Amino acid sequence: MGGFPIRIPSALCGLSGIKTSQGRIPLGGKTPPGSGLLTVKGPMANNTDDTLLALDVAKGEHPTDIFSLDGESDWSSSVTENNLPNKVIWSPTMGFSTVDKEIMGLCEKAISELEQAGVEVILKDSIWDVNPVESWMVFWACARARAQQHLIGTDQYESIDPLLRLFIEMGVTMDGSSYASAIDACHHYNYQLEEVFQECPLIITPATCGQPPKLEGDGFVNGEETASWVDFTMGINMTRNPAGVIPVGTLENNLPVAIQIIGRQRADLSVLKAMKSFEEVIDFKEKAKDF
Repeated sequence: MGGFPIRIPSALCGLSGIKTSQGRIPLGGKTPPGSGLLTVKGPMANNTDDTLLALDVAKGEHPTDIFSLDGESDWSSSVTENNLPNKVIWSPTMGFSTVDKEIMGLCEKAISELEQAGVEVILKDSIWDVNPVESWMVFWACARARAQQHLIGTDQYESIDPLLRLFIEMGVTMDGSSYASAIDACHHYNYQLEEVFQECPLIITPATCGQPPKLEGDGFVNGEETASWVDFTMGINMTRNPAGVIPVGTLENNLPVAIQIIGRQRADLSVLKAMKSFEEVIDFKEKAKDF
């Protein structure tokens, strides 16, 4: 997947998780990455300390990954206590989405706790002028067509989920110009992020806009089922920025809620330091039974 395979599961399960900068954890090997430019790896763990240990083992250069990055230093020993940033940007909707009221309340409570701990919070609701999902869909649909269009017309194809079949067929019809425009959109969204980062190098958003779905459905924003319940993650795969999530509370139904912390290009360590320090302030203790 290339839109939310680390941050959303982490957020829904009360875990620490980070979408590293693309190339931080190599995607080498004989088989090309499944979602092309969007593909990324990253760990999920009980807390950021465990996440750091996993990253120290997994990150680094690989000769068969043309985008892999230098492994740099031992991150787990670099992230210590008292890494609370001086200031952060809080963007409740990023300027284009609607967030479930109960989720927003828990995220705002977490932001208030950071303020009380001495972090300056800058409210900036408008970051992106357009929802990135349409451009993201070009990458996703083309990747699905590349991987599975050979099954069209076979018995196997009929066993594929109907929504996934729709994406495959959409990808088959995409042209090169559409793909090039989607790459241009990555530049556009990164430029808008960087304009905001000039004021502060960390942006916080809710991890999800909505509450989790039931089986074979979408999530819920204020009781309404909508595919837009995960609006805040896909664009970050397009811009390739590091972004992590940490839990901040639980809904009335006892399901976890998380915030997303976005950093500048290749500033993974800055995001991890913020994640660890925020965990210490917010002090989320809930864990699934027997986990």
